[in-house]
Amino acid sequence: MTWFAVTGKMPEEVHAELGVYSTGQTVAFPAPHIAGAALPSGWYLVQRNRYECRDDSVLRRLSIGCEVVSLFVEEHVMVSRLSGWKDGRQLWSVVHDSEKEDRHLEAHSDLPSDFASIRDEVRRSDEMPYIEIPCRLAAKLTGYRYDAPAKE
Repeated sequence: MTWFAVTGKMPEEVHAELGVYSTGQTVAFPAPHIAGAALPSGWYLVQRNRYECRDDSVLRRLSIGCEVVSLFVEEHVMVSRLSGWKDGRQLWSVVHDSEKEDRHLEAHSDLPSDFASIRDEVRRSDEMPYIEIPCRLAAKLTGYRYDAPAKE
């Protein structure tokens, strides 16, 4: 599952850039191939099921004139990838891939200020897997947790 959260663009602009349109319908998880929603935090969420955005051109184009946070999660192999984009370029990224190592973590560039405390909390825990680091940071930044009930 992949989602993008966008701030600084109207939902209609995001739809146009992704080549999709609003149906006005409310859907439950699992959502159709692609679904969008305004988050209480002010971010606009686009969720895509069974899709990993390995081609950065989508995020590069989408982030022009705004900020984008993108999360990919594949729970059955314990992989999570989070990245932050602005004005057409990637600013930072955090990756966990348990196929490399249970405590694998790659973090690049100018990371958000909450990264260190989240990383340290997971490192101290005997129960939280490292896949949680990108997921918790994404939730902290956008207010959205992909596997938790939406907050009104």
